[in-house]
Amino acid sequence: HETMLGRGLSDGELAVLAGLLETRRLARGDLVFRRGEPGDAMYVAVQGRIGIWLRGLGADRPDRRLVSFAPGVVFGEMAMLSGEPRSADGVAEEDAALLVLHRAAFDRL
Repeated sequence: HETMLGRGLSDGELAVLAGLLETRRLARGDLVFRRGEPGDAMYVAVQGRIGIWLRGLGADRPDRRLVSFAPGVVFGEMAMLSGEPRSADGVAEEDAALLVLHRAAFDRL
């Protein structure tokens, strides 16, 4: 209930949502997803910070962090909803825990 995804939901709605979420733990530096991969899930940061990076842009253009997400924030939903591949890398900038909502579970909702 303290996340962007759960805010405003009733206890019953939260119970249904919780039954569809998977917990994923990451160490600092682990990838959540890589640019070009299918957007088949969305994520809720519940611990740690997740950075969205454009990497490997060439020698004349260094890697660039676009944004960092703190606990409670939903991310990765744009690629999942549009069906487009990931446009950037998602990287754990510190040890992190995520809730994952896969596309199939989202469709069941």
